[in-house]
Amino acid sequence: MRNNLDIKKALNNYGLSENEASVYLAVLSLGSSTIREISNATKIKRTTVYLIADKLSLEQYSSEVLYIGSAKELNDIISENYVTERYIPTRIKRKIKFTQIVFRDNFSLESTSRDLAELRQTKFLPSSCDFVGNMLIYQNKVAYFSSRKELSCVLIESNDISEMERKKFELLWGKL
Repeated sequence: MRNNLDIKKALNNYGLSENEASVYLAVLSLGSSTIREISNATKIKRTTVYLIADKLSLEQYSSEVLYIGSAKELNDIISENYVTERYIPTRIKRKIKFTQIVFRDNFSLESTSRDLAELRQTKFLPSSCDFVGNMLIYQNKVAYFSSRKELSCVLIESNDISEMERKKFELLWGKL
């Protein structure tokens, strides 16, 4: 019982509500089960379990990466070989979508032909938009990094900030 309370507390610290943590633990315990079975196990109303299960099963934070910046510069930093041989195949295997807003360059133009196969969507920044730096949004994290001079990175782990940046990304995506 103590171990379950520790896990529940950790899930609460991660950002899950009491009910969300209870449903999550019930699903882990029960395995494949119906909403009614989860409701019975957790003593949470079935209608509430539906809402929680929907929120948890969407995997909204873990199944998508949002990226804005220069794909070519990013590849220069972490190596194109790593991206094509390790990162993309691993991301595809885990069914993680990649949505990017990037500068129009030869690398980005060529890679768009593989967008569907590589679970990626691409839009291009206008040529009048010129900045140095990149941003990744994934799970409840936002990573900002420069790529030309400083080679610095800031990682922020925050539900509020990641949600704000996600909304800004979606707003920009809709304008392009």
